[in-house]
Amino acid sequence: MVPRSSQRGRRSFEEHHDPHEWNDERDRNIMSATFPIHPLSSMQAPFEESMLDATGETGYVPYQNPNKSVKQRQQVLCREEGNGEPSWNFTYNCHWRHNPKGKYHPLVKTVTQIVFGVHLLHQHLEKSVADVADILLKHVNELDGFLQRANEDLESSLKDMLFRHKCLKVPMEHVKEFDRLLEDRAYRTQLLDGNVTIERTITRMSQMLNDYLIDMGIFREANNGLDMYLLDIGEEWTYHNEDVGKIYSAMLGNTGGWAQFLQSLVAKAERLGVVLVQVSSYCNEIEKRCGAASRRSLVGSGYQPALSRC
Repeated sequence: MVPRSSQRGRRSFEEHHDPHEWNDERDRNIMSATFPIHPLSSMQAPFEESMLDATGETGYVPYQNPNKSVKQRQQVLCREEGNGEPSWNFTYNCHWRHNPKGKYHPLVKTVTQIVFGVHLLHQHLEKSVADVADILLKHVNELDGFLQRANEDLESSLKDMLFRHKCLKVPMEHVKEFDRLLEDRAYRTQLLDGNVTIERTITRMSQMLNDYLIDMGIFREANNGLDMYLLDIGEEWTYHNEDVGKIYSAMLGNTGGWAQFLQSLVAKAERLGVVLVQVSSYCNEIEKRCGAASRRSLVGSGYQPALSRC
């Protein structure tokens, strides 16, 4: 899902240090005086903020790809305790919350830059089609990376919770035997210690899930705007240049592919949400039964609370 233009005259991505910046001196001079008019009025404000981000005036902290495998991300999410949220929550919304330097969500600002890039081509304002293609491709790769990461995190979390659900479901289906096992204090302690880990994981996954749902909802709305813009300008203007035609066609494919993929991600997120509630319910029931077993053991030992002895 990336725009593919001719390789002739294309510069490497390393020359563009900031994926949110149309990196040439002419545009910087324009920005210092006034903002270009965005083709979509609804995107004007986030577009302006994205350009200010590029100048450093907003104190914007760019989202950094975690550079961790899905297995490593799941490890820090489920196993490592005591770390701050940004160390285990790799959503844009989490990054935005912890770096409150802008009014608009980072994914919105990325999409506004894509729309503006196509607008430059549509109005024949580009200095070089290859330069615009490079920058568009960088933004598209960022959005594709977000979707891939979200898909991996949701699938991995769902797999983890389904396994826990399966394990916890067994004692809930054999409560008499389970209550008998709970008479063993060491067994109760082991279960309760395990519950602490599971409940921490549930809390973290729930937060990550909520943030991904916000990210996906915002991306979907922005993508709808991009898709409507592309359909509105049509393709006739691209006939004069084969590379421009390829870029336009690829961007149409991107918007359709992103919309489909987002729909599948929402379905996975909803399923994860259901399983999280079920596992949390099992954990609560286990705690209740451990508490009841503990009270029974105290009664059996002849212990009486202080108030009952008065």
